[in-house]
Amino acid sequence: MTRELPDDIMRELEKGASNFTELKELLDAADFVAENADLLEGSDRINPEKRWETLSEKINRHERARKIARIFWSVAASLIIFVTSFFTVSYFLRGQRPGKPVEEIVDVYSAEGTVTRIILPDSSVVILNSGSHIQYAKNFTSEQKRGVRLNGEAYFKVSHDPDRPFEVSVWDALRVTALGTEFDVRSYDTDSSIDVTLASGKVELAKGNKKYYMLPGQIARAKKDIDSECIISEANIYERIAWIDGKLVFRRAKLKDIVNQLSRHFNAEIILRGSEIENYEYSATFKDESLEDILSLLEMTAPIKIKVFNPQKRPDDSFSKKRVIISLK
Repeated sequence: MTRELPDDIMRELEKGASNFTELKELLDAADFVAENADLLEGSDRINPEKRWETLSEKINRHERARKIARIFWSVAASLIIFVTSFFTVSYFLRGQRPGKPVEEIVDVYSAEGTVTRIILPDSSVVILNSGSHIQYAKNFTSEQKRGVRLNGEAYFKVSHDPDRPFEVSVWDALRVTALGTEFDVRSYDTDSSIDVTLASGKVELAKGNKKYYMLPGQIARAKKDIDSECIISEANIYERIAWIDGKLVFRRAKLKDIVNQLSRHFNAEIILRGSEIENYEYSATFKDESLEDILSLLEMTAPIKIKVFNPQKRPDDSFSKKRVIISLK
C-alpha cells in the first residue's frame, strides 16, 4: 500500500538523492517505514523499547535496511520533532496525536531531626515524621482516587470525599484506603513490619488478596512480604501518635526500638553493642529533654554504659552525626 508523504519529508528525500533512480529507492524505503507504522500505534500504551526492537527486526530483514535507517533518522532530526521515542513516526505517517504526557510526581522529604507538615491539594493534612518520604501525583485532585506512596512514618488527616477514596501504598506490600479518617502509618527501612494505627474513622487494608477492616483504637501490624497476614489488636493511641506533638512516649518499649526513634528524632547515630541489651524495656515520656538527658536517664535505670562522640568536621566543611555507643557495663 503506497502512502502520500508530507511535503516536508518529500523535500528532505529529494535533497538526499543524487539522481532519479536513487530518489525512487529512497521513496520506496520511506514507504516501507510508513507501511510498518502500525507497530507504533497506541503511543499512550506501548513500550517504545519493545516496539522498536520488533520494528528493527523487520527492518533488518529488508534489503535496504541501512538506507532506511539513515532516511528515518535524518528526516526526524530535520523536522525537530523526533525526541526520545518512535511515537513521532506514527504522528507523521498516520496523523495521530503524540502519547500522553508523563505524569508529574511531587516528592516531599522530611529531613532527620525534623517534622514536616503538608497540605495536599484536596486539603488533607499529612504530618511527615523525621527521615520520611512521601510521593503523590501533581494532578492529585483530578484522579478517581487520591493516592500517595510512603516510606517512613506519617500521620494522615484525610478530607472526606466519598467519590474518591484516599489510598496510602507502603512498600508495594500494603494499601491503606480511607475516606474521612485520621490514622498513622509507620514503616521505615529499619523496621521489620508495617504498622497502621487508627485514631478515628474507618480504614480498609489490602495485603495480597486479603482485605482487613480497622476500628478506632486499633493497630494493624504486617510483615513487609506480600504473603504475610495482618494482625489487628488494641493499641495505646497516645503512645503511637504523640510524636506529632513533639513528644516521645515509650510504654514497655524495647531498647532497640527506642534507639531507632531517638536516632531519627535527634539525627544521631546510636549503636547498640551486645544483643543481650536490645530487649531491655523502658517506660517513659519525653518532651523537651535533650538527647544527653534521655541517655542519662536510660543509663540510670539499666546496667548499661553510654559513650557520646560529638560531631566532627569533615574535609568538605560538613559535620558528621553525633555518635552514641551503648554497651553493657
